[in-house]
Amino acid sequence: PPPPPPSPPSPPPPPPLPNIPTSFMCDIVIRGTSPSSATILYDYNNGKSLQSNSTYAHLVRHDLGLQFFVDHKSCESAAVTSAKVNYWAFLLHSTYIGREVYDGYYVDLWRSEQGSVQTVLGVSGLGPVVMKVTSGQLTQETEFFEFNGVSSIDPSNFDIPVSCNTSDVPLQDNTRSEGHVVPPKLPDVFVAEIKARNSSGDTQALTVWSDGDHEMVAVRQPSGCLRAVQKYAFGSWFGWASTSAAVLVQQNGSTEAWALGLGPAGVLTLTLVAGVPVEMVLQGPTASSVYVVTNFSAEPLAQPLC
Repeated sequence: PPPPPPSPPSPPPPPPLPNIPTSFMCDIVIRGTSPSSATILYDYNNGKSLQSNSTYAHLVRHDLGLQFFVDHKSCESAAVTSAKVNYWAFLLHSTYIGREVYDGYYVDLWRSEQGSVQTVLGVSGLGPVVMKVTSGQLTQETEFFEFNGVSSIDPSNFDIPVSCNTSDVPLQDNTRSEGHVVPPKLPDVFVAEIKARNSSGDTQALTVWSDGDHEMVAVRQPSGCLRAVQKYAFGSWFGWASTSAAVLVQQNGSTEAWALGLGPAGVLTLTLVAGVPVEMVLQGPTASSVYVVTNFSAEPLAQPLC
């Protein structure tokens, strides 16, 4: 008999997880519903960041517990309720999905899902090239230029503008003792009723459930049944808070808040009371989404699907 055909070659192993500098300077171009460009200065070690262009600036001073939104007409200040987070923390909760050519460059693609947000980051070498963020029906693409990892940034870049009035915003101490932190243990199987709200004030009622293998999002129909609208990987909605990518940013009695940096998409924060999720907030540079958990049970879904 003829010899058996040779076995196909094994696929190459995935590249190592990119180790992108946590303090950096770069230019970005944002494409989506509101195209724009900006320069980012991110000093992770000192808890300071600045995203700005010719018309606006968003300055964050975690060391003071304040953030500032500045344009040609005014400056608004507000409290920062979380501690500093790694801009690229979502990569620790990501999966390699392959390689593609982007703008003439080969980029390795890393996908991460948290709640209703999916991020795909294209990396060349140790530098980010492009990032696509999808949330519901909205997609935003951010392209990175002149990315430079740095050990320090001139602190004068983060000076509070003279037009900003901080007298009506109390300074906060966002430092906390590191100690031994135990991440939350969330059930593999659950059903969560959620009221979602975006920056425009639009609301939507969602049902999220996990069977231990996957997670699903459904919308209740007038007939009372649930219509599944999106499938997610296991651990996407709340499980990321149990990974090493998340950082504890608030602890008060039985209340804890865990945060995850999502690059240009902003920061995702999950608040739990006695280990039960009660609210998740995606705070971006110019917009936010809030997911209030109105009911959470560690039981399989018992309601009928359409």
